[in-house]
Amino acid sequence: MNKKDFLKEIQEDTELITMSSAVKWIHENKVSIESQLDEYGAVLFRHLPVKSAEDFDLFVSAFKYDTFTYEESLSNAVRINKTNKVFTANEAPSEIEIFLHHEMAQTPRYPKNIFFFCRSASQNGGETPLCRSDYLYAELLKEDANLISKFEKNGVIYNSVMSNGDELFSGQGRSWQKTLGVSFKEEAELKLKELGYSWHWLEDDNLSVTTKTLKAIKELKNGNLILNTSDGPADVQSFVPNCFLKISSLD
Repeated sequence: MNKKDFLKEIQEDTELITMSSAVKWIHENKVSIESQLDEYGAVLFRHLPVKSAEDFDLFVSAFKYDTFTYEESLSNAVRINKTNKVFTANEAPSEIEIFLHHEMAQTPRYPKNIFFFCRSASQNGGETPLCRSDYLYAELLKEDANLISKFEKNGVIYNSVMSNGDELFSGQGRSWQKTLGVSFKEEAELKLKELGYSWHWLEDDNLSVTTKTLKAIKELKNGNLILNTSDGPADVQSFVPNCFLKISSLD
């Protein structure tokens, strides 16, 4: 495959006019879709009868992947659930830029697959860029093999500050209460201890957290390697009005 080949577009006929027909189509074509995903890195579906968050939930559920809810995740973005497993991409103001990153790579539990659904496209801006991390890794290896070697040897540690209550002006403003799924400081400390994190409390009960060492290099199904970090190109989400997100298939 030429390295410029990225993103496979699948367009379907008007035959798929109901969600039941779309679900049946997924069941019949799942192996082919996954094969194309492995080859191209991303798949874009067009002209399917997905009109709402509920439809989107049905569409993704048809793949029968293991999933986890946003409440169960350690993501630090503020999002709003539309169904039990579908939620908005980010509630930050539209002027906030969210840079390329691997989804939840800063946590011990991150998704293998991510699905996006755009209910209505923004008239200005709102694009969601994608980058193939295995291509990027290959280029980084050429430019600075020593850096890659350090990542492979040492892994990566993340420091973050979790606010006491959501901060809606930030792309990473989810509170420690929601991020950790707790209500009280004592509960937060128990959860952090279980995760192997270190922490200290700041003014106004904000929380500074340091992760344990996480593996930085990951091997993909096709044998290619990626730098699996939270800051760097990967599956990404920038602010997209009316864009819903579903995380599925635990890695």
